Amino acid sequence: MPQRRAPVIAMGLLLGAFGSHQALGQPPPAPAHHGTLPAVSPDGRQVAFISDRDGQVDLYVTGAEGGEARRLTSTATQEGRPTWSGDGREIFVSRSAEGSSTLVAIAYPAGTERIVARVDGRLPIALGSGRVLYATGDWGSMQLASAALDGSDVRRVSDGVGAIWGASVAPDAGRIAFGRSDAGTLQVSTMRADGRDVRPIGPLDGRAQMPAWSADGARLAIQVDTKPGGTAQARIWVVDVGTGARQELAAGTPGHHDEVPAWFPDGRRVAFQSDRSGRFEIWTIDVASGALHQLTR
Repeated sequence: MPQRRAPVIAMGLLLGAFGSHQALGQPPPAPAHHGTLPAVSPDGRQVAFISDRDGQVDLYVTGAEGGEARRLTSTATQEGRPTWSGDGREIFVSRSAEGSSTLVAIAYPAGTERIVARVDGRLPIALGSGRVLYATGDWGSMQLASAALDGSDVRRVSDGVGAIWGASVAPDAGRIAFGRSDAGTLQVSTMRADGRDVRPIGPLDGRAQMPAWSADGARLAIQVDTKPGGTAQARIWVVDVGTGARQELAAGTPGHHDEVPAWFPDGRRVAFQSDRSGRFEIWTIDVASGALHQLTR
C-alpha cells in the first residue's frame, strides 16, 4: 500500500484528526497542530477548527479575520473535522471509539451538545434527509456507506475500488467528492450520493485529496501533495467541476504544506491549514489576488 501523509481526523475526515500529517503506518514527526481542519460558518464570519493547543484535541472558533479563539469542547476523545449547520447555530464533529462513532452537534456559541447519530464505522458526516455518510473497513481499504441516524438501514455507497478518504458532500447533497488511492495513485473524483455516476476530477499533477465544495457547487478546492526536487510539499488548487479549468493558489517557496481547504460562502476566499509559520495554523487566501492572512497564532 502506498505511503501518504494522511488526515488525522477527518475522512478528512477519514484518517484522523489533523489534516494529513499521520502516515499510514508509523507517523513521521510533525509540527504542533495549533490550528487544523477549518470550517467556515454559513455567514462567513467565523471559522471553526481543531487544535491541540491546550494539550488535547478540541474544537475552537475564531473570527474570519482572526482574533481570540474560543474553545467549545473539552474532551479526551479526538474530534473529527467540523462542519456547520445550515443556520450557523451548531457545529458538527465526530467522535470515534472501538469501531463505532457518534456525530455530535455543538451549539454555537453556547457549547452545549446533543447527539445526532451513531454508526458502526468512522467519522460520520451529515448527508441530508435524515442520513449520515461514514467510513467502513480498515485504513488501507476504506470505503463509504450511509445509514439512518440510529445506524440502521445501512447502504453501501462506494464501489469497493482502492481506498477512499476525504469525503465532502456537495451543498445540495446531490454529489460526494472524495480522494481515492488506487494502484499507486491518489486522485479526486465525484459521485452521486447513491454511489452512481463516478466522475474523475483532473487528474492533477501530484497526490490529490481533501476536496471541498464551493457554496454554489461549481468548484472544488483540492489539496495536492508533490515532491519537487525531492522536497515534500502540499498546495491548494481550485478546479471548475464543469470545465476542468484549474488554478494553483499561493505557490510560494517549496517545503511547506497548505492543506485541507474550506471555502468562504462568497467563493472569494479559501481557509486552510498550513505550517508556513513553523507549526500548523489556520490561514486564508484570496482566490483572485493570492493575498494570504494568518488567522490563528
